[in-house]
Amino acid sequence: MDLSTFHNPLFDDNCTILDSHADTCVAGSNTAPLWFSDDKVSVSPFIGEYATLQDIPIASIATAWDSLVDGSTILLVINEALYFGDRLGHSLLCPNQLLDFGVIVNDCPSIFNANSTHSIILPDQQIERPLLLRGTISYLDTRKPMEDELLTCERYELTSASPWNPNASISIGSNVRDRFVDALQTEKDLVPSIPLELVDDLLPRLISACT
Repeated sequence: MDLSTFHNPLFDDNCTILDSHADTCVAGSNTAPLWFSDDKVSVSPFIGEYATLQDIPIASIATAWDSLVDGSTILLVINEALYFGDRLGHSLLCPNQLLDFGVIVNDCPSIFNANSTHSIILPDQQIERPLLLRGTISYLDTRKPMEDELLTCERYELTSASPWNPNASISIGSNVRDRFVDALQTEKDLVPSIPLELVDDLLPRLISACT
């Protein structure tokens, strides 16, 4: 299959697009592979008229984000991504894969909700990356890192290195559960205690209702 037919003319090769229809993050030409899994997968297109792509590698990749404020560069690391490299002109972020790792995804544009930050937030590192908007699509301006940047720039992970199975029941990362429990514990007068097994049952339902 010629993947160039799926290239969005509204975006150049330095875009990482937030795509709620993608069930796994996809790494395109604006990324550099850091590590390849031993596993490969078959990828089915959204329409049955196209053939399934076979033997797509799974990789941890890095993409470079440049600050417009101070010119600094950081690397955003996406683990468990489908790696297409130069076969695809841009990359895709699966919001649920980020959420599962504890990353906050505020994908509602601020023009529709004044309270929305329209950004991706890594709460543990207190890092926030603002999303841009083109048409109805939210995205990050990122590019393929240079070799020296792979060695010197700070790295921030957006997804877990644990195996990602988009067809499995939703699994909540331990850091997400821990923050949920901490939030409950700050309201001890309202919620004196809550069993962890109840948290494991309740939290996926709350996340599902909000996504």
